[in-house]
Amino acid sequence: MTEQSSGQNGAEYDERLWNRGDVVLRFPDDHSVGEIQIVAVGTEDDDITLVDARGEVTVPAGHMASLEMPDGTPAGDLAFLDDLPEDALAGFAASGVLGAGLGRLARQKELFQVVLEEPAPEDAALARLADLPELEILGIEDDTSPGRWFERFAGTGLMNLEVSRRSTDQDALAGIGSIDGLYSLRLLSEELNADGLDNLGSLDGLESLTIWTDTPLEPSHFMFVTRLPELEVLEVKASDGGDLLRPDHLLDLIRTLPDVEINGLWYPAEKLPSLTPRDIAHVGDQNVVAIENADDFDRLVARAGEKPVLAYFTAKWCVPCKQFGPIVERFAADNAERISTARIDIDVAPELADRYEIQGVPTVLVIRAGEVVAGHGGSLPRRDLDHFIKHALEH
Repeated sequence: MTEQSSGQNGAEYDERLWNRGDVVLRFPDDHSVGEIQIVAVGTEDDDITLVDARGEVTVPAGHMASLEMPDGTPAGDLAFLDDLPEDALAGFAASGVLGAGLGRLARQKELFQVVLEEPAPEDAALARLADLPELEILGIEDDTSPGRWFERFAGTGLMNLEVSRRSTDQDALAGIGSIDGLYSLRLLSEELNADGLDNLGSLDGLESLTIWTDTPLEPSHFMFVTRLPELEVLEVKASDGGDLLRPDHLLDLIRTLPDVEINGLWYPAEKLPSLTPRDIAHVGDQNVVAIENADDFDRLVARAGEKPVLAYFTAKWCVPCKQFGPIVERFAADNAERISTARIDIDVAPELADRYEIQGVPTVLVIRAGEVVAGHGGSLPRRDLDHFIKHALEH
């Protein structure tokens, strides 16, 4: 749900309906963000104007800027931040930030979202991010730092953490396990210390946990989950998003954790004793119709008649869709008799995204007799998807 505008230099910003209504500035790949000069920074009454050699971009009054630097362009020491007051940035994303740049970033006291790819492998510099009093969301793609710096976030307001590393050792897992305020954790690591997962058992406020790895894992490695009273969603996948757990191991885990949705699967307690590994094996997308264009979709809706159609809007680049897609596939398999399911890539069929005014992915619409009866933007746990569709079809 975004509105896009352009400044005079062609740099786009998205005005997002986040809790702060921030403005994201994306500069062209061939432009060095280091050339930006901050002419003025907005207050509640004044605009923020960013000027470079190509022109200017104005951030509306009452908004803070969120800077996303070009992919593949090392951010370096972020010297341009010296020209910003300490309450100018709400979000920041960049690759190759050096230690001095991390120090400058840590002085932006209003930052609540930071995404860093391959920052300087200096524990002390990375730990300074824990000094950001408003930081709630942190994403780190980092293969070189020891990882002990995570423990500096214990007792801070960090709520959402995504860590992408080639290898995650006991020290890194212990540090992550000390961040007591987390409610969402995504751990993407080709190799990890399986026994070290037990450190995550201290995250007693955690509601959602995702682990993608190529390290073999068994149900015994997830006993720590029984110590997480708030956990609702657990996803365990191979690092490429494929299946990691054998069906029989997945079934053991489902029975051990009956209140947790696992890999998009959740069953009422009375059904658990009769489940077999075959029942929960990955079903694939054979019950989902891939839509290539508007004509394909119109034909599907016409053939369905009064039978509802679940339209799932997605994109290959969408990270949440990688988690939500299998949930939709399983729903389609379980409900093939009463509802048709269509997958629509907004880059393949943009005319459908325009027709239904899709503002972001993933989005699901329930369509009956050609009319949209309900819609939801964002991913959903399986039980919530079931409830959403049941409610839509009853009204």
